[in-house]
Amino acid sequence: MTTRLGQAPTLVERIVGAHLVVLGRVRGLREVRAADGFDERRSVALFDVDVDDVLLGRPPRRLVVRVLSAPDRTGKDEESWVVPMDPEVPVLLLLARDAGPDLPDDTYAPVEASVFPVEDGDAVIVAEDALDERTRERLGADDSGRVSLDSFRGLVDEVAKAIEQHRREVEELVPSHGKDVPYPPVLEWPGDETPLHAATPEPGPAGTPSEEDR
Repeated sequence: MTTRLGQAPTLVERIVGAHLVVLGRVRGLREVRAADGFDERRSVALFDVDVDDVLLGRPPRRLVVRVLSAPDRTGKDEESWVVPMDPEVPVLLLLARDAGPDLPDDTYAPVEASVFPVEDGDAVIVAEDALDERTRERLGADDSGRVSLDSFRGLVDEVAKAIEQHRREVEELVPSHGKDVPYPPVLEWPGDETPLHAATPEPGPAGTPSEEDR
């Protein structure tokens, strides 16, 4: 995903960086831990999320989402989260696989804080910093960032198809290195024409060990 200094990634760039795009609802707060690496006190929370619909990827049976707490600007020592995780409000989540010490399997984290509230069952409220002019026009977003769920789904499908097409084009450009491609001889030093294995038992077919190696 391309990163431009001083500018938040666009919605398309966030979709490219996501392993999952799902519509769901927070089932509950599993755990809160202290977050390392900050000058001020911060926390991370693990939320269990129920998936209602899948726009991209294959979610695990039990989805856990790790979320960072927001900085405390009030001085009241009240904890809030950088993304909306209200169990009463359905959300659309763009998620990337997460890993770390003592994290449960199948833990994910929001891509660039991309957790968007869903209103009336079919309207997504996309964060203002994710909507560049081109994407806003493509989705038909209003001034509040409100877009239809169908339009959002269509954009995800377009991005997924573009990624797959790019993958196929790269595969056509890069030759296969499968079992049908023989290994080149290994020379003991540059300029030596005697392969290193000349005095050793003849190797088996490409990609398989010789009898002595087994």
